[in-house]
Amino acid sequence: MKRICLFIGITFLTFGFTPSISAQDTAQYSYVHQYVLGSDKQNVWHRVCPIPVGEAVDWTTCFGFMDPEHLNSQIQNISSFVFIKEGVSYVRQSLLSADSSTLLERDCPVLNGEVDNGFCVGDDDNQWRTTTITDLSLPGLGNKTISSHIIFPFSVTGNGFMQEYLLSETTLWLRLCPMNDTDGINEQACLGWFPESVTEVGIPGNITEYQDISMFAYMNAGVPTIVQSVLFEHGSKMLNRSCVLNIDVASLDINAIAGLDSLYSCGDWAEDIIITDLLLPHGSSSAGIHDIDVFIETTIQPLELCVEKISGDATCNGEIDVTDFDVWKTEITENKPTNHADLNEDGTTSLADFEIWRAHMSP
Repeated sequence: MKRICLFIGITFLTFGFTPSISAQDTAQYSYVHQYVLGSDKQNVWHRVCPIPVGEAVDWTTCFGFMDPEHLNSQIQNISSFVFIKEGVSYVRQSLLSADSSTLLERDCPVLNGEVDNGFCVGDDDNQWRTTTITDLSLPGLGNKTISSHIIFPFSVTGNGFMQEYLLSETTLWLRLCPMNDTDGINEQACLGWFPESVTEVGIPGNITEYQDISMFAYMNAGVPTIVQSVLFEHGSKMLNRSCVLNIDVASLDINAIAGLDSLYSCGDWAEDIIITDLLLPHGSSSAGIHDIDVFIETTIQPLELCVEKISGDATCNGEIDVTDFDVWKTEITENKPTNHADLNEDGTTSLADFEIWRAHMSP
């Protein structure tokens, strides 16, 4: 699996990735990438969930989380997605600073199947573009604090738009920017920000109970679908709902968009993910989760994922050690819904999987 390096100071955060496909290619494989930022705002875990192209996301297909990458600086929020410009795939990487005052963004090209961080595009003096929240001229911002920043694309046959959201305790701001595979993201033509009351958006309960909101888009049975997720305070649980687009993406006139109601029709909220069931390495789930970021990737060739699992690597970190046993033990003794330690892939975690791990355990 390719790795996207997200440099913060002198250390880096790695993102699993392979090149995005262009409009003329035929996608054969699709994957959900999920990133979890711990409550310390410095540890980040990553896992991959393979899904059949065009079908609904099934979280039970996910591989286990890899060991965390540790950042040397705290951050509030991570968001990322893949887009194409002049036939070249780029990764848009975005960070919200720990004090929620500044956005850091850059675009990194994919060259020969690898992300080249030496040619990331930021501003003239730095690979990172820096924008203060106050410079965005958000209507009605006042003294509100931004808690989450979300960016994701939606495109059909090479044309579409980037959606960008900023969330405070009472308001969700949205803007749309046109994009295509020739020009990339046309940020000069973005709509101005327009605010929506959190209560009008339909998020259930009290917004003060929530830690983060995330969104990602994909094609489900040929229908453009957006999954919205709400992470509860301290990362205790997570609500999801699916929304379908009310518009034709290929012929979209973003100037005709009046608000979220004109974009989506959404289903009911459901508690699809219990955070304690994510089984983050080293027991980190008990310490809380601060942010979750998700994006979809489609490829022509399959990713090589967790190739040592059949030999005992339940954590998919390339090593067979005691942490793999810990996953097996947790799934056996705590009746978890995951089957990360199902090493023989018979559909359940059992004593037979322990024997596989024991036979290959490093001395």
